[in-house]
Amino acid sequence: MPADSAAEDDALWHFSLRIYRAPGVAPACLALQDRYRVDVNLLLCLLWRASLDDPIDSVRLAHLESSVAPWRTQLVAPLRELRRELKHSPALDSPGVPALRDKIKALELEAEHLQQQVLARIAADTAARLERRDHQQDPIALASLHLRHYETMLGCRFDDALLHPLLQALAGSGTPKTDGSSIQPA
Repeated sequence: MPADSAAEDDALWHFSLRIYRAPGVAPACLALQDRYRVDVNLLLCLLWRASLDDPIDSVRLAHLESSVAPWRTQLVAPLRELRRELKHSPALDSPGVPALRDKIKALELEAEHLQQQVLARIAADTAARLERRDHQQDPIALASLHLRHYETMLGCRFDDALLHPLLQALAGSGTPKTDGSSIQPA
């Protein structure tokens, strides 16, 4: 893969690392995931595209969702469930379990990274085919619109208190940076 493609594929990942470490974002993402079945990677992609002034309508959102659903259902979610089971199951109490759980966590993060690369490629490909507008939209307003489309797709209404830290982080995200930080699943 050419270096430019690799950098583009990882643009979402680097954005996600910055946003996820902002105050309140990690717990909000996990609550949205557990309460509403939100795919956090897709959620972060919606925020990322808003930061790039790229509107995601319900049709594009459905395309993104269907493109990464197999990643979530066949790989990411089973790894998450296994990792969580190892954390909370007294029947699996053994001195080697914490090391095994750490290995599973690393695999889960790698699976999420790959899922985000797929999302980044598809979002960029569909954006390239769209006609560019003459004016920029406010990224917070655009992100809010993206989140409303996601609520509609999931058939729910997110708790606004959970969305607040995400939108705050987006407002303060500024210029992309890569500093080696990492997302840590709970």
